[in-house]
Amino acid sequence: SIGSNTLSDVNTVTGAAGRIDSACLFTAANSEFLRAADNADLSLGADTAFTFSAWVYLASTALISVILSKGSPQDVGNAAGEYSLDHRSATDAFRLAVKSAGGTEGTVESPSGVTLNAWHHVVCWHDPTADTINVQMDGGTIGSTAYSAGTQDTGLSFLVGARSNAETAVERFMDGRIDEVGFWKRVLTASE
Repeated sequence: SIGSNTLSDVNTVTGAAGRIDSACLFTAANSEFLRAADNADLSLGADTAFTFSAWVYLASTALISVILSKGSPQDVGNAAGEYSLDHRSATDAFRLAVKSAGGTEGTVESPSGVTLNAWHHVVCWHDPTADTINVQMDGGTIGSTAYSAGTQDTGLSFLVGARSNAETAVERFMDGRIDEVGFWKRVLTASE
């Protein structure tokens, strides 16, 4: 928790050894995830700069394993999606997806080569000045895509370990560990 943003446990997320300290251990078969209600701290605006950072330890390669989300922007027809970070088994990469209020979707992937049962540091960001969305794994090559459509604010909850198409339709559960999730409403510097 940070300030008033305390994540609530849904379906008994357990703990395990983390990259920094202790981590959350998610079991996809149990539909486990963490949730924080929608609020201004976790929401974007029309063209908000942001950075996400997390340590991720995948235990299996499901079709899609979601690390964090606020809606499901990558689904066609889902105007409510705001942002999500997931691992896609088809490309063996981490993927950032964002959606604008006008329904334009932007996606970018890290270079492939995610190792199962090993820690990976994933950082992704939206730079509205440069009009890009970006994702980087383990301090390596940055995946970057031009994106000028902006971001949006939705009323959906912030989830760690899953995504939702609506408040009652949660899916794409994580199977593995997540540690030290960070969210900033600015682009971090390289040294940060």
